[in-house]
Amino acid sequence: MHAASLPTGLVLLLIAAAPSTALATSPAPAVPLAPAECAALAQSLSEATGIAVTTAIGPVRVIEERAPRGQGCVISGKATGLTRRFDAVSARLFGALPGWRHDPSLDADGPMSLLRRYSYGTSRIIVFLETESPPGTCADIPIGDCRVPLRRWTWTLKAVAYR
Repeated sequence: MHAASLPTGLVLLLIAAAPSTALATSPAPAVPLAPAECAALAQSLSEATGIAVTTAIGPVRVIEERAPRGQGCVISGKATGLTRRFDAVSARLFGALPGWRHDPSLDADGPMSLLRRYSYGTSRIIVFLETESPPGTCADIPIGDCRVPLRRWTWTLKAVAYR
């Protein structure tokens, strides 16, 4: 290296080794809601949908990769035997979150599934709801033509609540 290029090389080396400002300003990782808040949300979602749920602490990204890093209160359950249509169950699910503001940035809806995020103050919840016909029954036909009784369909509810 020539003597004139030594300062330039040293500056480039120091820039490459310096910590990124993006890392220094990244948001703090998510933390779970208090156990009582988690239990109340779980009960409300379960009563609204008819799906029995359990709670645990787990990664916020358990439902959606675009969610923040960190831990949250994970609410999950599966059920069969429900007789309501998907749109009725999803409407009841939204009704179980009074005062929560819908944030459409993560929305992903299909004919029999949805993914939504809501906020309430500093609290956030991501909710996933899906129903599927029994294996081998309606895979190759439009969902509207499936004649399998609703009580045989499998429902999945997942949610993660965090701050």
